[in-house]
Amino acid sequence: MYEEILRRILDIEGGYSNDPDDVGGETICGIARNFWPNWEGWQYVDEIKANGEVPKAERFVPLAEKFYRQMFWDPIRGDDLINHDVAYEMFDTAVNLGTHRACVHLQQALNLLNRNEKSWDEILEDGRIGPRTLATLQKALAQKNGARDLCRVINALQSMHYITRVREKPSQERFLRGWLDRT
Repeated sequence: MYEEILRRILDIEGGYSNDPDDVGGETICGIARNFWPNWEGWQYVDEIKANGEVPKAERFVPLAEKFYRQMFWDPIRGDDLINHDVAYEMFDTAVNLGTHRACVHLQQALNLLNRNEKSWDEILEDGRIGPRTLATLQKALAQKNGARDLCRVINALQSMHYITRVREKPSQERFLRGWLDRT
């Protein structure tokens, strides 16, 4: 499941960019230098640029695959999420907003969909996916339209984050449509 979902994420993240308005700064395969300055791929990017070339994303896919698994997929317990659509939403959210926020969004969605604790008990929204979150996820997925509803709430929370971010930092407004395309 990881490989297929990663391909979709890499298609969204795109190739090389260095937009001065992007808070992530220089980026390749969605890996932003300002957030991940110690990523092993940056030394190769710098060598390519020193030769007057523009780095091509396809050369960095093997390094990106390793990075994304270690930094995003494993921390969100992607292999344990069971449902492909939920795993994709969680991975995409983790890549774009961080693993802690992605896990909190899942936990918030589970709590918001529990019909005031008639379907399952509230869980702690601590940003860590443990046995209780996974057990609750299984209950949610067993509900009619469970995965669809869960993904919708996660997307709504993600959209709310982007809107808040733009309101706090209006210079980021030009990225809003692209961010909303992710949801």
